[in-house]
Amino acid sequence: MCRSLSAFVFLVVAGCSDCEFKLTGPSITANRAEIERALSNAVKQKFDLVASQVRCPGSGAKITTTTGSFTCIVVVDDVEVPYGVTVDVKNQSANWKPEKTVVSNAELEALVASKQKQSDREPTVTCPGPKVRLSDPEQDIQCEVVVGEARGGLLVHWKNTTGDFIMTPVAAGGIGSP
Repeated sequence: MCRSLSAFVFLVVAGCSDCEFKLTGPSITANRAEIERALSNAVKQKFDLVASQVRCPGSGAKITTTTGSFTCIVVVDDVEVPYGVTVDVKNQSANWKPEKTVVSNAELEALVASKQKQSDREPTVTCPGPKVRLSDPEQDIQCEVVVGEARGGLLVHWKNTTGDFIMTPVAAGGIGSP
């Protein structure tokens, strides 16, 4: 069963309107604290979670780039989310978005539940793990689905980094159970 998170996924495409950028020769510099604060605020606004850390390239108070773009890592609930940042010196702004699809665990559980609904019975879905997820084809997610008295497991397998996934039933005892 192939599904997509496109309706649920929030790709943070935000700006930093109060950040200052300077063009010096072929290099663009940005204030590290402003960029990191803006990224942290964007994550708080979307997921209502606090980023435990934001790491942008280089060291010191300034971020320097010759291409006008760079990647920062935002850590949320021990999950490292890479954000591509693009700087527009002319308009004194920056935009960013995750380099992989990011979804909250609650959104994932709601999507799985919507695909498991049977007539008038609402399923309860629990996907233990971090509060945010990246669509990573190398990382499957085990979920438990309960409908009335029936209980079963589902394995969510990401097909790609854009949010397409497959759900496969697994034995009640988990992956690899007889």
